[in-house]
Amino acid sequence: MAKWASTDDTASVVPFVKIDSCQQLEETFQFGEKLGEGAFGSVLLALRISDGHKFAVKKMVKKKDPKTQYGKSWENEIHVLSRHRHPNIVAVDAIYESENSCYLFMELCDGGNLADELQRRTQFAEQDARCTLRQLGSALSYLHRHRVVHRDLKLHNCLLKRIPSAKTTDGSSPRFCRRRGEAAVDRKGSPATHPCPFVVKLTDFGLSIELRVSDQSLGDNVGTPAYQAPEIVKCSSYTEKCDVWSLGIIMFSLVHGSLPYSSRSESDLIDEIKDFNYGRLCNRCKTCSELSAECRAALSHLLVQSAVDRWSTSEFMDSAWVTEKSGGAREGNIFAMMRNMNRTGDK
Repeated sequence: MAKWASTDDTASVVPFVKIDSCQQLEETFQFGEKLGEGAFGSVLLALRISDGHKFAVKKMVKKKDPKTQYGKSWENEIHVLSRHRHPNIVAVDAIYESENSCYLFMELCDGGNLADELQRRTQFAEQDARCTLRQLGSALSYLHRHRVVHRDLKLHNCLLKRIPSAKTTDGSSPRFCRRRGEAAVDRKGSPATHPCPFVVKLTDFGLSIELRVSDQSLGDNVGTPAYQAPEIVKCSSYTEKCDVWSLGIIMFSLVHGSLPYSSRSESDLIDEIKDFNYGRLCNRCKTCSELSAECRAALSHLLVQSAVDRWSTSEFMDSAWVTEKSGGAREGNIFAMMRNMNRTGDK
């Protein structure tokens, strides 16, 4: 279970401006191409006329019924992003609100998202997955300490911000690995000091919720099916550990190159999630044998059917795979890992 922190120090520090209409914004900003669109709003490129600074602006139409999932989404997003700052959570510069719409002016992430990156590369080497998951795990640990559950963690909601100034030991730009087992290197073949050429930024908090008390359980079925934890698809109560399962699905996707499911219909997918067993999958998955024991151990502790037995984000961040040190959190040894992978309760 996460160690909860007080939220007394997270009062909004983001400028919140009331406007009569969008026309007022056009006096200060020049709006450009559409960067994306989701269920809860569209994202546009905006340029501040005074200094040329670029933003990603999320426009959300305010629904009249706040009890609907859509009606609450813009309030959820504003509540979380205006109160919580972290290097791996997309930053909000200002919020403008009219009678019918809300405009979130966010930092521009120019590297697409993790889904785009995975499609481009087809598969991540372990070192690349590690530096990516470290950043995501850090963001989740922060959120969980402040009683925030994301509830829609997935590849598409992990934006990438390129680091053009990242340099290796010889001053060249790092070459990101394209194949498993291939280390990031500089021009001379020495290990790169900055294997990640981007910063990961967690975004889209429309389905997030801030718990009132640390042991509060949730019950509503939300999120993207392929990333939902077993307790959600089983319509059971759940906690912040649902995010940990989603983190495991992301990690699996990066190191294997695909989701761990083969179902083509949502009903079959739900059945597959309910019966998912990482150890059983590993026994018949060729790419599993190519992963390090530490990587398999981490996955086996993230993708556990029982939320009680599933790692917390802090345990993941302290694991041997993340820290690259032996004797990390809870995996103990290879025998403990195998017992966990083949736990009968995961059948």
